[in-house]
Amino acid sequence: MSSARVMFLDLDIPGDDPLRPAKFAVNVAAPGFRIFDKDSNKTGWESDFVWLIVVNEEDGLSFKFQQTNEGDQEIMSFWKDKELGDTFNMRALLESEELWDVYQLRAVCLLQDRVQRQIQALDETGDPERETTVREMPWQLAERLRKLERDMLERCLIDLEDQVSPCQTLFALVLSTKIFSATFEHPIRKYHTDLKCLQSILLIRFSYTEDSTYSV
Repeated sequence: MSSARVMFLDLDIPGDDPLRPAKFAVNVAAPGFRIFDKDSNKTGWESDFVWLIVVNEEDGLSFKFQQTNEGDQEIMSFWKDKELGDTFNMRALLESEELWDVYQLRAVCLLQDRVQRQIQALDETGDPERETTVREMPWQLAERLRKLERDMLERCLIDLEDQVSPCQTLFALVLSTKIFSATFEHPIRKYHTDLKCLQSILLIRFSYTEDSTYSV
């Protein structure tokens, strides 16, 4: 076995997200993302859940209670006042938006943070000693799987960084739509890893000053 081949990492909706309960209520996707091997030692990822995490009310996501024929209350999800239906549709709707690059960046940065935390958890676990009740063969297999898991996570982290770098159109989007104001008051502020990625990208083209403003 030369690779872990596929992994699944869980994701959570930030606790300070005001729509967190509603998002969980309507979500039908697995709460995480799948990492898998591709050709040339590269990795890929897929997730339906992450797109629900990275958008909020200010972006166009909303929820309403509607009464069913039986008289019960049912929560319904909407994207820009149109019924979302199944949350599996979220990515397709975002892909058609002008700010698709921004939503992608939010998702990738969120995944970067999750992968980094998983690597940190492996490091903190370290290499525990084998107990006498554990046979040698299963122990060696577990050790091998741990190394393959870490290798896949490290490759995934590199590939996610590569996905951030090509977002050149983000410069124009940030400036023209005022997504990133001088006081950072856009809802994007809710995603701290997103903010970090935006800063690192913007610093390539703009000089950053102490009062959180950008100048050419």
